Amino acid sequence: MALVEVEINGSWVALPSPDVGAYNAYPNIREDSSENGVGSLIRKIIGIRWKIEQSWSQLTDDEYQLLMSLKYFSEFNCKFWCPATKSFLTKKMMAGDITGNGTIQNTNYNITQYSGGKLNFVQTKADKFREGIIL
Repeated sequence: MALVEVEINGSWVALPSPDVGAYNAYPNIREDSSENGVGSLIRKIIGIRWKIEQSWSQLTDDEYQLLMSLKYFSEFNCKFWCPATKSFLTKKMMAGDITGNGTIQNTNYNITQYSGGKLNFVQTKADKFREGIIL
């Protein structure tokens, strides 16, 4: 199984493997914290929204087009490796903007590879917080 898979039109599609050290899946904690009159922190965690940061030094044109196509979905199912639980989680996510530099190979302006690709996914609806549990 790939590190990250997305469901497109009812089928699971494996994404290209990010570079070593270029993958980070983590829970972004949503909170409403404050400080009381004596300076003690009052922390109220509202929910958890997962974020996946990933990058590739080289992508083929087909790989880049697959990643770019995710931007056109308002949300999609995403199965990803969670280092915190050492298991796969599935969440509804959306894609951020993809970056990358295309290499033009000839005078027909064909791009055959991209360098420096980056793409982040963000969970579209936060999970309700349960003390000490990663969902």
